[in-house]
Amino acid sequence: MSQELILKNLKPERREQVLFVQWFRRTFPGQLVLSVPNGGSRNPREMVWLKAEGLTPGVPDLFVPGLGLWLEFKSATGRLSPSQVTVCEQLRGCGYRVEVVRSKDEAAQICLDMAEASSNGSNLRFVAKDEYNY
Repeated sequence: MSQELILKNLKPERREQVLFVQWFRRTFPGQLVLSVPNGGSRNPREMVWLKAEGLTPGVPDLFVPGLGLWLEFKSATGRLSPSQVTVCEQLRGCGYRVEVVRSKDEAAQICLDMAEASSNGSNLRFVAKDEYNY
């Protein structure tokens, strides 16, 4: 199945997240961007195990350790759930930056801005300043 067909069939926020991860991995090769797969449907038995292993409702979609950045992707009309609001507040209280983004481009710009601002002390190797690698 082609990538275009796969992307076409995804919900908008998932499509933007996939496009962002692809962009991030090309722009910052070797740097981590981690997915937190909290969504989706699972059978009750699996849910018991996942919760016992630490699954926490409300954790943002992606984490960029090199920037201390959590990203939650939402559609143009999407809103945070109460558990997402709580977790985002807790993460901010721990010193992380948490952003709710509506597009790949918005998330990419945040990363570029943060990488440039922290280029003296960041573990993230800054590759592209104003250029998107589509």
